[in-house]
Amino acid sequence: MTRPKGIDISYAQATFPARAEHRFVIIRISSGDGGLHEDSRAAQHIGEARARKMPMAFYHFMGTGGAEEARFAVAAMQRHGVWGHKLIIDAENDATPEGVAAAIREAKQLLRPSLWRFRRRRRVGIYSGYWCKSHGGGTFGADFGWLADYNAFEPPAHWPPGFTKLWQFTSNNGTLDENYWMGIGDYRKFFQPIDKRGYRV
Repeated sequence: MTRPKGIDISYAQATFPARAEHRFVIIRISSGDGGLHEDSRAAQHIGEARARKMPMAFYHFMGTGGAEEARFAVAAMQRHGVWGHKLIIDAENDATPEGVAAAIREAKQLLRPSLWRFRRRRRVGIYSGYWCKSHGGGTFGADFGWLADYNAFEPPAHWPPGFTKLWQFTSNNGTLDENYWMGIGDYRKFFQPIDKRGYRV
């Protein structure tokens, strides 16, 4: 089976590197590493993805973690007009299990739609692999997983079947990281944003 392929990008990419075979993009919106700050190229990459009509998701690179990091990331999404897209908490390096869990809880609350019938929409993921495996292998309350495991598809021990929706299968030291969509069904539905009420837009 041929799976849709996409890229993840940040300030490390001076230009938008998508090629014809790339169907989606995951953009770094902010970071807590070295103090809370927006990604310096977030606006540029968002504009380019919109121009190309590419499905988007966003990630926040954790510092030590905590609810304040989630608040900062969601506020950045609001400033850039992408509140309704999915947010992925990037857990690695100095992130603590307690901090990651707190960030995910806060992000889920801040990205929750207002209409009760849409409250079950899954909006917040976790990016992990090696870090998660060394911290018990759980989901930390996330709705879905983005697996960082470049040599093989080996999810952490306690990620349930179907939890992994994205797999980062390359790591090229800041040049271009590629991913496969690992979910069932149309990947475009997964990336489709919602409005504040919960309707897909």
